[in-house]
Amino acid sequence: KDLSLFLHKQRNIASRLRASIQKNEFTLLYQPQIDLRNGNIISCEALLRWTPEVAEHSAPPDVFIPVAEDIGLIDDMTIKLIEQAIPIVKSKQWLNSALYLSINLSATHISRTEKIDEIVDLLGRHDIPTSTIRFEITESALMLDYETAMNAISKMKQMGFVIALDDVGTGYSSLKYLKDFPIDI
Repeated sequence: KDLSLFLHKQRNIASRLRASIQKNEFTLLYQPQIDLRNGNIISCEALLRWTPEVAEHSAPPDVFIPVAEDIGLIDDMTIKLIEQAIPIVKSKQWLNSALYLSINLSATHISRTEKIDEIVDLLGRHDIPTSTIRFEITESALMLDYETAMNAISKMKQMGFVIALDDVGTGYSSLKYLKDFPIDI
């Protein structure tokens, strides 16, 4: 019975997510990342939030993002996130600074690098250098398939992206393997 209820909730969230993407019911919050040595903002992490017309139909990121990954919507959601962030990244204040836009990538981005090519194309259409984007990748996403992850991270580095390891220590992985990845932060 508990499994049945869980699956029903998951299907319900998935259905509402699909509709919300069509209606563009997502907003971005920007979480500043501060250099503690001098107090300067060095990056802003773009955080996607689900804001449907009916507030009760929303779910927190730790609920809706895994569902979006499971049903294959996370790639479209990431593209929409970047599209929403473009006006800020193209602003004079941003371009005249050394700020990064930090974007969380899921395991699907690591396993299907053609999605990274779509991001590069989008940035190119708006004259945004890849070096202004910091991809945050979780430790667990890297450990799902070591070879694939190594190839994906190497490709992203060659394209000029900055790579940060996120949620270090929350999963089980070998530091020996983690240190092999070409991670910047």
